[in-house]
Amino acid sequence: MKQITIVNYLQGGNRQYNNKIILRIDGVTSDKEAAQFVGYRCTWESSTGKRLTGKVIRTHGKSGILIARFPKSVPGQAIGTQVTFKK
Repeated sequence: MKQITIVNYLQGGNRQYNNKIILRIDGVTSDKEAAQFVGYRCTWESSTGKRLTGKVIRTHGKSGILIARFPKSVPGQAIGTQVTFKK
């Protein structure tokens, strides 16, 4: 399985969306490759065992980055950590 890393929160002009995160998948370098993961469920697990589950909603740019939406805000400690995908 490929490593999926949380890169950052999605940010707008004057706002940061804490329930939308940017994901990078190792080995995926184009938007066409990343598009096959849209619709997948992604799960982040904290060091205490708490799990947050979101859904990949779209690609972001042309370099294979994805946007995932979670029902609740994702904590800042999640940035730089790994998530798992499930179809």
